[in-house]
Amino acid sequence: MTSPAISAVIRAKDREGTIGAAIASVMAQSVSSEVLVIDSGSSDRTVEVARSLGAKVIEIDPGEFTYGRAINIGVREASADVVLVLSAHCSLPHTDWAERALAYFTDDDVVGLNGVSSVNGGSIPLTVRDPLAAVELAAVAGSAEQSEEWFSFAGFSNHASAVRRSTALSEPFDETLAACEDKEWANRVARRGLKLVYVSDLSVSGLHRRREGLRALYIRAVKEARSLAQFAGRAIWTPKDAASHAINIARSRRGIRRLAPFRPANIVESIGRVIGSREARRDATPSSLGGHAQVLVKALSSEFPPNTHVDLVNVPLHNNCGDSAIWLGQRKLLQALGVGRSSLRSFTNVLDQFDVPGPAPIVLVRGGGYLGDLWPTELKAFFDACRQYSGSRLVFMPQSIGTLSESTVDSLQSSIRQHGDVRLLLRDARSLDIARALFPSADSDLVPDSAQALAATDLSELIKQPDRTLSDVRVIARSDSEGDGSLVARALELNIPVLDFVDAPSSRTNRALRWTHELVRARAPHSVAFNVLMRALPNTPVYDLHADAEVRRAVQLIAGAQRLITDRLHAAIIASILEIDVIAVDTGYGKLRAYFGAWPSPFVTFADNLDAALETIHE
Repeated sequence: MTSPAISAVIRAKDREGTIGAAIASVMAQSVSSEVLVIDSGSSDRTVEVARSLGAKVIEIDPGEFTYGRAINIGVREASADVVLVLSAHCSLPHTDWAERALAYFTDDDVVGLNGVSSVNGGSIPLTVRDPLAAVELAAVAGSAEQSEEWFSFAGFSNHASAVRRSTALSEPFDETLAACEDKEWANRVARRGLKLVYVSDLSVSGLHRRREGLRALYIRAVKEARSLAQFAGRAIWTPKDAASHAINIARSRRGIRRLAPFRPANIVESIGRVIGSREARRDATPSSLGGHAQVLVKALSSEFPPNTHVDLVNVPLHNNCGDSAIWLGQRKLLQALGVGRSSLRSFTNVLDQFDVPGPAPIVLVRGGGYLGDLWPTELKAFFDACRQYSGSRLVFMPQSIGTLSESTVDSLQSSIRQHGDVRLLLRDARSLDIARALFPSADSDLVPDSAQALAATDLSELIKQPDRTLSDVRVIARSDSEGDGSLVARALELNIPVLDFVDAPSSRTNRALRWTHELVRARAPHSVAFNVLMRALPNTPVYDLHADAEVRRAVQLIAGAQRLITDRLHAAIIASILEIDVIAVDTGYGKLRAYFGAWPSPFVTFADNLDAALETIHE
């Protein structure tokens, strides 16, 4: 039997409305062809339609699907020397598309072909040997400044591409990426010195991505940005890039078309790319977390089976950099353990006012501070979580146990017993002993603070540069009820400037979020407040942005110091992550000594008071 001139591999799921046109456009080509449909669990008539048109259908488990894996399966099953990869949304616009594409493969160095909407305004075929090199891409993009941006999101695309089968077998598409398997493959083969050909008059419309709605477009943009960063080794889409991209588009258009960057779809896509790039900077795997964070990974790894949905409760909207550092550390831990944005909801401490819609099977309550009478709001969050999530696994993230009255102990014991599935993570040995003695019905374990999951790069990237106007030796001291005031008082006596997290001004964004949150909670009709606070905001990254801004304030105070004297636990943790020497002064509660006694750092030493700390520095 004669082999077809070209084999078409079409990935599909629930595409009965478009799969027919895609297959028909291949069957109508002027050269012989075969069609392989890789279906990943369609619940509609996609498979039936494909088979009725003569396509060979290969069905795979939806849980095993990635774009790269589906293509690789099709390539292995293909008969032709050149494989057309086509999206189920797309159709070939000309009956001689395949014939014209095959002509470029007579050059043995050509391994891939893509149509683009415009190449320097003409139809001259261009080859690229290094798709991520700005200078070499200038010919394709039109300018060196736009070239990397062009390749990143508009370069080689498997919505309609042709690849040499032998190359795709020896250099298969990456099966681990959630998206951008086409960009990664193009980058890899081009770096081997092979040719990729871009031909504008073989362009196939890719507007299907815009027709599925703004939410789907946003999700796709986030996935693409994260996947691109995964193989490129860096996130390359910042807010500045988005603004530059919009300006470049506006400058290249005339008349009303200059407003193209401000179309809702373009705005949503740019936001998705920025958010995806931002999340990519924090992408983590269990092995990427070092030091004490490995204890956290080990302690939590059994809690999250694949595809588990998680609720993360008690967002720190208050003015506290330490709690926000805990929040970011928790988010990084969850990401390392496979809990992504789509599987996570984040709730502020409003569980006393609203019922959680569809409680997740696993619930994490933010740690930090004291579980005790000192902070009533944190204690209330404990009781609210036990009440709201009565049928879920409830994990209280690393915290310390402070002073507990008899009535508080009774209430905690009652809540834990009634819930029946509570795990307490404690961050010092003293707290662990108290928990095991007072709350035997809960699972209790010793783990470090969640902020320990953060790396120096996570913190340093939050600021442009250290504040050089601050002294080399800095004092950060508590001015709230958890401190006894002795460090602040003595520093003022010695005329030493005192810094504190709560004194540094919050960003406008944070103040606006807190103000809006409280306004909605207190003033909006119950149904409106519920939809905003319990349905809309929990599925967005807005709380992460708030935590970023809070931690940025702390890093700005600490980065660049030679020595730090502090009675704040998270000032000491952040400084030690940044490899800044810390002299810790416990001010009455013993929290810092207890913590670093369990989780020592080579950058942290102790002094009994400010005078002793200064004497150590002078020595």
